[in-house]
Amino acid sequence: MTAEERDYYNKKASTAKGADEDGRHKFTSLGVSYAAIDAEAREKEESNNIMLQTIRNTVRSLDRKTTLLTHKFYLCHVNYFYKTEVDFYSVAEIALSEFNLRDGLLKTLHFFVDPGKIPLGLRFEAKDWAEKTHGIPYDWNCGEKDYYKIYISIRDFLKGDSSSIPPVYTMPDSLNSNMCLSAVKSALTTLCEAANENPIQFRVYPFPQLFYEIRNKCAETDDKVSVGTLVPTVAIVESEIEKDVFSYAKDLGCPFHEEKDLTIHCSLSIVTRWVYTICDHCCKHVGIGLELGKHCPRDADVNWDYKYIRSTGKTAATEPENNRAKQNDFMPTIIDHGKLREI
Repeated sequence: MTAEERDYYNKKASTAKGADEDGRHKFTSLGVSYAAIDAEAREKEESNNIMLQTIRNTVRSLDRKTTLLTHKFYLCHVNYFYKTEVDFYSVAEIALSEFNLRDGLLKTLHFFVDPGKIPLGLRFEAKDWAEKTHGIPYDWNCGEKDYYKIYISIRDFLKGDSSSIPPVYTMPDSLNSNMCLSAVKSALTTLCEAANENPIQFRVYPFPQLFYEIRNKCAETDDKVSVGTLVPTVAIVESEIEKDVFSYAKDLGCPFHEEKDLTIHCSLSIVTRWVYTICDHCCKHVGIGLELGKHCPRDADVNWDYKYIRSTGKTAATEPENNRAKQNDFMPTIIDHGKLREI
């Protein structure tokens, strides 16, 4: 082959190589375009950035002395029987809680959900997972079968008098527990599809990120100067939530889980404990006293103000705000977790 003939094929090969540089004509062993994979990754990253920015803007737009204390937030937890490879979770139980810092726990919503007929090949997984966690039998007949009713109840619970539905917050996916953001998304999507509604109306965001923003907002003054110890990372906040110091407090769960002594896995108990946890860490920085059953369990020993008076000779209400916040950083937590009274 002459040099001119080789040149023709070299140019053709070079052109083909250039066309493949963007990945449109490159595929995985499963036949999926690398370009499609890259596009999906970019979309997920962009969606995650928008989500984090939304949480940040929501909290930072609130006034530390007024609207931060009264703004309502919503938490959600889902127990499930099994999951599939396409991120479908068969819902067993769903619970939501509404709270603000001033009033603590405002109200809750709770449903057991009938999963319908579970495919034969997934019944063992459903039974095994239930026995390890929530204990709800997959063939139980007490779950709500009307998915439209559940959808309407959740929509009205979240929407209230507002013209839009606020986001719900839950824990990120975890391999070692029944905390799962994907399960909440799947459950809400299933309910929307049953009601012939668009699932995009429900936004599900990570609770640790919200906790992080609220906690640090509480620890700064209006001029953005810190008056308390700021939490450096979301990972620290997530670790505090996972400690679950109220996990064995009484009368937080539904009657079924209370009777079975499985309150620690009850969705209703979990969303209630999350409210108590964030109140425990944040209220002291904005001068809010704890109310039993609202900011902490009814059997908690709330003795922070008493300890504060003993150490300073002043009540928390009369102490200047800046000094009070600084002092609080070096004091015991609001709740003495070691003195939960036995009932």
